[in-house]
Amino acid sequence: MPTINHHLVEIALGRTDGSSFEKFCQAFFAALTGAGFVPLGGHHDGGAEAFDEPEVFEAKADNFWQVSIEKTVRSKIRRTVNRLKEFGRNPRQLTYCTSLVVPKLDGEEDLLSEELNVHIRIRDQKYILSHINHSNQTVEAFNSYLGPHLSFLKPANGPYGAVGQPGAF
Repeated sequence: MPTINHHLVEIALGRTDGSSFEKFCQAFFAALTGAGFVPLGGHHDGGAEAFDEPEVFEAKADNFWQVSIEKTVRSKIRRTVNRLKEFGRNPRQLTYCTSLVVPKLDGEEDLLSEELNVHIRIRDQKYILSHINHSNQTVEAFNSYLGPHLSFLKPANGPYGAVGQPGAF
């Protein structure tokens, strides 16, 4: 299985736009978490990019996912939880995915979980780096949605392979 160089992942995450990052996260986390991951996304999504499919005896979804490249992680999470509630959802858990490194991540999760009365999980750049080579699907998610942000590294007159493939960069 081809693998992705972690330094290239860091560069791509620093250069990505919101739409590409959202598509990457939907493909990446679907590969990591399985068939229960249900992508939503797009504009006017009621504060959710995805949700975890409810268990058989649960009435409706209450585990949501939000994806953002926004620099203000704490305020974005607060706004997301409020938006979910405004949209008539009752979030029990929010998994927030960001292209940034979140300092003191566990403290942020605890602070926001207590404040918002919703279990907050943050998946940041370090999480992505540690799982990028998990499977062919996670590698392909990178190649499809983040790899194009590395085109500036492509040699002007040299061979160009897909990111993570022999001949790449």
